[in-house]
Amino acid sequence: MTDLEESLIIATINEGAENTANKRFSTKNIAANCGVSEFTLFSIFKTKENLVAVANDYALQDFIKASQKAAMFSGDITDYVKKMIYWGFLKPAEMSFLANYGFWIGKTETDSARIAQDYKRSVEASKQAFTFLKDYDDET
Repeated sequence: MTDLEESLIIATINEGAENTANKRFSTKNIAANCGVSEFTLFSIFKTKENLVAVANDYALQDFIKASQKAAMFSGDITDYVKKMIYWGFLKPAEMSFLANYGFWIGKTETDSARIAQDYKRSVEASKQAFTFLKDYDDET
């Protein structure tokens, strides 16, 4: 990932955290915040939906890393939950973005094949983030 791609993703997360209903979610603002044109943004990410999906994956990977670290260094579930709540307060834009644009809320995706793909990726991410889930089947 290039520095520009990461800057656009972070700007997308910030924009999405501030625009909860996908209203005024502006790719023009995102591009301007990074000092590039919308043409540059779309030449990299192709569509707004793809940009949101990449930003969602970026935020989710950060969450997974934090969860794995918290699990490693927690003595019990209470300590783990406290660590994750603390992490969430340190990352308000990421948490808001995931809450506003995660695939489970139905705002960003309507294609059933893409929803199924996103669901599968979410199950895999959950199993990475919450290691105790590895023993459960995907539907559970």
